[in-house]
Amino acid sequence: LIADRAFDGELAFGTGGMRAVTGLGTNRLNLQNVARLNLAVAEYFKKTKASPLLAMGYDSRLTSPQFSRLSYHILKGAGMRVRVFKRPTPTPLLSFAVRQLGADCGVILTASHNPPQYNGYKAYGADGGQIISPVDKDIQKLYLAVESKTLPANLHALAEAPIAAEDLMEEEIYAAYMARLKKEVFYQAKPKHARILYSPLHGTGGWLFNRAFHELGYNSFSVLAEQAEPDGNFPTVKSPNPEEPAAFERLLASANAAADPSTGSASGDSVAGQAPDLLIATDPDADRVGCMIKTTNGYHFLTGNQIGSLLLE
Repeated sequence: LIADRAFDGELAFGTGGMRAVTGLGTNRLNLQNVARLNLAVAEYFKKTKASPLLAMGYDSRLTSPQFSRLSYHILKGAGMRVRVFKRPTPTPLLSFAVRQLGADCGVILTASHNPPQYNGYKAYGADGGQIISPVDKDIQKLYLAVESKTLPANLHALAEAPIAAEDLMEEEIYAAYMARLKKEVFYQAKPKHARILYSPLHGTGGWLFNRAFHELGYNSFSVLAEQAEPDGNFPTVKSPNPEEPAAFERLLASANAAADPSTGSASGDSVAGQAPDLLIATDPDADRVGCMIKTTNGYHFLTGNQIGSLLLE
């Protein structure tokens, strides 16, 4: 049934950007439609500035590196200045980069927590937030006006062509992000003793979380090794959505193994050889989080409302 809808109309662009199954078709996300969308974005933001600056990131999905390279070359060819993260990067860091660079807009190639066959294109304004109406409607009109026959003939080559080294970013954004975090009221410059086991669910959060938590003083923080590396197939989870308890299956197995002295930690991911106090998981672009806390009766899954209440407290 999915295949039957591949040519069923055009993709829609809204406040959450564009998200769809990848593949051939007018109603699929592919090189042609990604190129059309980038031309529409460039045309919209060039209305107010001759050479707008755009910050770009991408997630761990199989087509994201390819789509990001194509987007970079299309946008540059359309007269925009573009800075791109070196590797799969959490969406919140892209949002921060837009503000840190004083960029006019931002883009991240991601389908968030959707299944592997999906990808997407999220657009951000100069405030670092997702674009809202009527900007989304204006971009949709521009997108529909771009005809496939007007696209460059070398889309496949552009999608494989490397990004210029001077347009890559990471360390300078990370350093500024950490400096900003340390100004928040919750931060105290002292060791933290909570034992935390984290999984990026094969998404983008692994490198950032591991580095940031240790820099903030969480010395008993570790990343679940079997889900640490970015992998768009998401091989060890049914759905990479941390709002669903099923996403914690491997985290729980490792935590319970650490809690049982007779078994030890089978995967070697326990923190300091003890059961974690807190289990954390994020979705592929690391802007959605789920938590489980250790109790006397095992691990308790926190709802979004409970997490929000704890943050407010």
